[in-house]
Amino acid sequence: MIERDRPMYPGEFIKNVYMKPFNISPTQLAESLNVDRTKVSQLLIGDASVFPEMAVRLSAVLGGSSYFWLSMQSQYSLWQAEQHVDLSKLKQIVFTS
Repeated sequence: MIERDRPMYPGEFIKNVYMKPFNISPTQLAESLNVDRTKVSQLLIGDASVFPEMAVRLSAVLGGSSYFWLSMQSQYSLWQAEQHVDLSKLKQIVFTS
């Protein structure tokens, strides 16, 4: 397995790039996204993932494409899976002609 650094999860990116520098509160972000504050809080701490609907909302409110937000989430989710899935019990199927 190739070792790679942990990618930034979307909530971490949002906090570091948008919220802290521009003094945006979770409540303000939730209102702008038209979602419950709990949903934003979960996203910011990494307890919630960015799904397509949220990606569209983030794109409209913060910029970037919805594909950008989904890609960031996918990279982080894949990295997490690579850290936790036990490959030692898997048996590769060898295909021959």
